[in-house]
Amino acid sequence: MTLLLDTKTLTDCLYAAQAAALRAGNRIMTFFGGVIEPMDKGYGYDKSDLVTKADQEAQEIIEKILINYHPQIGFLAEENGQDQNQGRFEKPYFWSVDPIDGTHAFVQQQNGFAVSIALVANNGEPILGVCYFPAFEKLFYGIKNRGTWVNESRVSLSNLQGDIKILISEAETLPRERNAFFHHLCDTLSHINGINKTKPEMITAPVHKGCMILTEEFPVLYYGVPRGELGVSLWDLSAIAAIIQAAGGYVSDIFGKPLELNRKASTFIHHKGFVFASSKEMGEATVAAFQQFRFKV
Repeated sequence: MTLLLDTKTLTDCLYAAQAAALRAGNRIMTFFGGVIEPMDKGYGYDKSDLVTKADQEAQEIIEKILINYHPQIGFLAEENGQDQNQGRFEKPYFWSVDPIDGTHAFVQQQNGFAVSIALVANNGEPILGVCYFPAFEKLFYGIKNRGTWVNESRVSLSNLQGDIKILISEAETLPRERNAFFHHLCDTLSHINGINKTKPEMITAPVHKGCMILTEEFPVLYYGVPRGELGVSLWDLSAIAAIIQAAGGYVSDIFGKPLELNRKASTFIHHKGFVFASSKEMGEATVAAFQQFRFKV
């Protein structure tokens, strides 16, 4: 069993993560609107490959605040390489940091980028999350069993009804004969009580997608099909997992099991897919749709 931090220490951790995110966000905005020259990290995947000076300087700011913040907390961050820091396996907790989630959007002068910081237990359980969108000046934060807020407003995901918005990638825009699962999922979700139809919307960055679950006035679903390699990483999903769960939303892999947010094999966690939903009913219906397709992982 993971050693639990006491209430005061968890609150202090939340404040530290918020301070780190806000300071990093302020630094990022000094680059936004200017000429941004992306560099290649060598993954062989165009959107994951991007890194900028803004990413690097934002991470330096976060590191100064968090890397040695507490002796029980390790530190894992995207711009330190895929898995150079093994402290997340040796300590009861670790920080999971993405200095800019949505670097592709940032480079394109779009505003859906965010600083993402999570506190994750050694067993992979998300404890708290902070996501800051500096272009909007919106701060999302949540802590296990204590709730979720956007700036100063508490978020509740109970009793959402209406048409489901499914946040999709480019693959889901393909016709039925080339993407049978997406269309099967839409058919499945349309049978949930109170749902008339599903409406897809293309959003690029994972944190942007996850936080939309908290801000829309109708049900929202964000999912990922299993991949053998590449895809999203620990730092992409850890904070939004903590925030959505603290708000009463649904988070799982495609089998209805907890996400493996401290995976030893790789920092990539697309291997068993993922499901984020506004409600348990919608999340479970999505898992059921996956099982009918028998995805191999």
